[in-house]
Amino acid sequence: MNKEKSLEYTSLITTIINNENPVFSITNEKKMIDSFLKQYKLDIDYLYKKELIKQFKIFDSNLLKKNPYIQNIQFKDIHFNDYTLTHSSYHKGELLLYDMPNLKDEIVYPKLGCFQEELSFPTLYEDNIPWMSVCPSEIYSMQESIEQAHGKVLVLGCGLGYFPYMISLKEEVESIHIVECSKEVITLFNEYIYPQFNRKIVTIEKNDAIDYLENLKESYDYCFVDIWEGMEDGYPSYNKIKNMNLPFQTDYWIREALEFYGEQIWNT
Repeated sequence: MNKEKSLEYTSLITTIINNENPVFSITNEKKMIDSFLKQYKLDIDYLYKKELIKQFKIFDSNLLKKNPYIQNIQFKDIHFNDYTLTHSSYHKGELLLYDMPNLKDEIVYPKLGCFQEELSFPTLYEDNIPWMSVCPSEIYSMQESIEQAHGKVLVLGCGLGYFPYMISLKEEVESIHIVECSKEVITLFNEYIYPQFNRKIVTIEKNDAIDYLENLKESYDYCFVDIWEGMEDGYPSYNKIKNMNLPFQTDYWIREALEFYGEQIWNT
């Protein structure tokens, strides 16, 4: 087994889960992986399968139910122009990707899991395409950055307001300024989400993130950038912002994946 083959496995499994949303009876990690591989006729290396089983997580429902955002930010279905603020759901036993794979590892594995019961979670759709969800992959991939946020915080990209909400709970965060390019997202945030924040320390403006940084007038202690859907659309913006050498700590959503994509595709 080499890295290239493991990336092929990871890509194939990820595509199946994203397109098929497979559901299996919950027994144990091994039987669920075996059922998945059998159903989709995947001939996977034994040692690779063994590690898939080891990393598989059967989640307790409290991962979502006890999440502060999901507990405290409530809304019914809201339609505004091309955007819909609503809820999606996982079936009991539905396979999901709970975090980004560690692409810098020698062998890469998709991080698979499922819930023990049906659960709903907030989702923002644009033109019937899910754009952002408060689901395990978002929770896990943002956790480290949430822990790092402090002082005056700049957030590039609003989405559902999950990151701003979570850091607003931290006493060491003094203020939060959001830069968002979509007026519809700003309206949804201002009218339906921000009023439910306990700490009113957030300001938001309509602007392009790159333009804002190129004409930066304010000073910050920390910045979190989340203005892309994935690696392909995200790398050019990530690389441009990284090369600005901003005078404050800056973190990027799925940074490791973006760097890996740049190394492989852009040869940087």
